[in-house]
Amino acid sequence: MKLKSIVPVMACSMLFAGSVFAADEGGGSVKFEGSIIDAPCSISASTQNQIIPMGAISNKSIISKDGKLKSNFTIKLEDCTVATKKNVTITFSGPAKDGLLALEGSAKGAGIQIDDSYGVPMVLGTASAAVPMLAGENDLKFNAYLKPTGEAGKEAVIPGDFIATVTFTLNYL
Repeated sequence: MKLKSIVPVMACSMLFAGSVFAADEGGGSVKFEGSIIDAPCSISASTQNQIIPMGAISNKSIISKDGKLKSNFTIKLEDCTVATKKNVTITFSGPAKDGLLALEGSAKGAGIQIDDSYGVPMVLGTASAAVPMLAGENDLKFNAYLKPTGEAGKEAVIPGDFIATVTFTLNYL
């Protein structure tokens, strides 16, 4: 009778022993970031913080094309309600040089111009014209391109690597 009661206990202990000695097969963590805003639209996570590759651009083409080599980008607004506010403006801000977004790095003599989807140059620190919104999704489209700075004239665009960071602020009307 004692043997009958020992067998089930041993079987149960062997089941649990396997999990105690299991090898570590990997793991990690997931971090969630964001903010809750009081606005009629949400900003798509895929377009809130972007990196726009501009490519390897010839210093000669910056001078000769003067803005023809554009990198397009979009700021996507989602779940928009237009019951109380029907328009949006956007203001781009960042370090400026000769009216252009200043470059950081070894490249010199150029800056970045941002235009709206109609080709109208955006002025850093100044709100755009009001853009009508639709209920649901809205895509705010922009073009960015390198232009020679005023001091560089049309001859002194110096090759090198660069980065430039611009922030944007939306204002609903």
